[in-house]
Order: sequence, then C-alpha cells, then structure tokens
Amino acid sequence: NDGSECSSGSRDRDDSSWKRKKVKRVDDEEELGSRKKVKLWMADQKFANDPTSCCDPVESSSSSQQLPSYTMSLKVLDKLGPKSLFDSHCHLDFIMFWRAPHMELESFDQFVHAYPLMGHSSLEGFITNFCAPKLWMEHLVSPSPLIHSLLSRPSVFYTIGCHPHFARELLISRNYKQLELLIEKAGSSCVAIGECGLDNGNKNNVKMSDQVEVFKLQIKLAIRMNKPLVLHIRGAEEEAISAMEQVGVPADWPIHRHCWNDEWTVCQAWLDKYPSSVVGITPLVTFPRTAELQKVAKLVPLNRL
Repeated sequence: NDGSECSSGSRDRDDSSWKRKKVKRVDDEEELGSRKKVKLWMADQKFANDPTSCCDPVESSSSSQQLPSYTMSLKVLDKLGPKSLFDSHCHLDFIMFWRAPHMELESFDQFVHAYPLMGHSSLEGFITNFCAPKLWMEHLVSPSPLIHSLLSRPSVFYTIGCHPHFARELLISRNYKQLELLIEKAGSSCVAIGECGLDNGNKNNVKMSDQVEVFKLQIKLAIRMNKPLVLHIRGAEEEAISAMEQVGVPADWPIHRHCWNDEWTVCQAWLDKYPSSVVGITPLVTFPRTAELQKVAKLVPLNRL
C-alpha cells in the first residue's frame, strides 16, 4: 500500500493547503523515553463539534468500583510484549490537524518521534476514523505527504464517514459524491464506513431528521460497497434501530458499535439483534458513577468486544 488508495485525485496536484514547515526534531531521545506520560498539546480554542468529547457516560446512582490509577508509560508497555495492543478506534486526523497544528508535521514519522509510545513494539496497529467531512475533503481527496506516510504503514487502517455532529455537511451533494468516490477507490486498508449514527446529546445541535437522513445514506453506501459499519449512537437507540430496519441492514452485518454508553440490558438486546456486531468500551469505564458501564464491561462476552 503506497497510500494512493485513499485518493480520488493525483498526488502530484499542487495543493498548497497541506504544505507545512518542517518541525524541529527533538534530539534527546533518552529524555523522550523516560517520560511518564504522553502529553498532547491542547489548543486553547474549543471545538464545539469535536466528537472526541461527545461520548459522555450514562451516570448511575449506584456506586462504581474504584479502579486503580495507572500511567501508560514505556516501562508499562515493555512488560506487555510485542504486538499485544491494537487500537480499534482513534482519530489521528483530529490530533494532527485540530489539536496539534503547532507541530507542522510533514510526515507521520515526525509525530512518532515526538510521541514514542506510538512507535512502541507492543502496539500492533490501529484504525483511525476519518469522520469529519471537512477534514477528509481536504486531506484524503488530494493526500498530503503526511497522510501518505500515515496510511502507507502496514499497521494502519482507516474508515471514512460522517459523524452525526457533522451530518449537515454530508447533505451537501458534492460532499456525499466525494465520499462515494473515496470509498470506491479505497483499497483493503479502508476497513469500514463511519463512524456514523445518531446523537441526541446536548452537544449536538443537528436536528434528528437530518441525522437520520445522513445515517441512512451511509448505511446504504456500506451495504452497496460491502463495507462494515462503525456506529456512534447516543440517546437515540430506538431511532437508530428504526433507521437500520428501514434500510434493511442484515442481522449478520459486521458492525463496530463504538463507545458503548448505555445499560447492560440495552447492550444485550443489541448483541442479540445484531449477532455479528461488537461493542467498544472506552476509558469512560474508569469514570466515577459509571456502575452500569462497568457492568457491561464485566458481562459482555470477550468475543463481542
């Protein structure tokens, strides 16, 4: 994979939007290796529609189990052994383009050099989700060297879709046409469509009818392209299942139900209805007053995680 599979345009096209200055490399690798935490610089600017913060847990009145504190460090990772971790859902585009623009990256190697945990032998690979149309329109249609260097790694897989927070953007016909082209031209490293779905949380100001329309468009596209789905469903379980039934999603369709944030009974019903789906448990399980989510983590079969 040379990274070209993510593009519907030419790599040689003169696209100045991705040209960035070289970042100054950190020479003291010993200092980097001894850091106890990876601290990502956070921009002062608040992204109101940033979906990385939209999966708030369903709080429970019952007390949750007190989990031990830990720090993800190189010392901890060294104990795990090679290729023992795989991140099934992340958003490197948000980090590189929205949260760390000061790094002015030209290649993914520079990012790994700055944050060496990303290059540790215990990390087998990851799936990065391109779910903001503004970002994949800019960076996948005519890929920058940074995106090429990211997607050309054999350990990197990706998805393309539209998060419900950005649903209005996919109602623009040219954006949806571009999504179709990106999926059609994508190779095997593009493993799913999404994340997509419905979000009735107070951080989403897109009306539900628009979300449902865009959700259905992506479901139909996934079925037509024979691609699995990555779903984000928050506070809209009935509406989401209704939309999936109307479109005709087969019961055995491969689905990653990302960031589960509901009760175990709801989870059990979902797993029964879609037996080829898996659910994702995020760090929300470590939050206070999340006994219901901890119950899900305890009861869900390991082969459905």
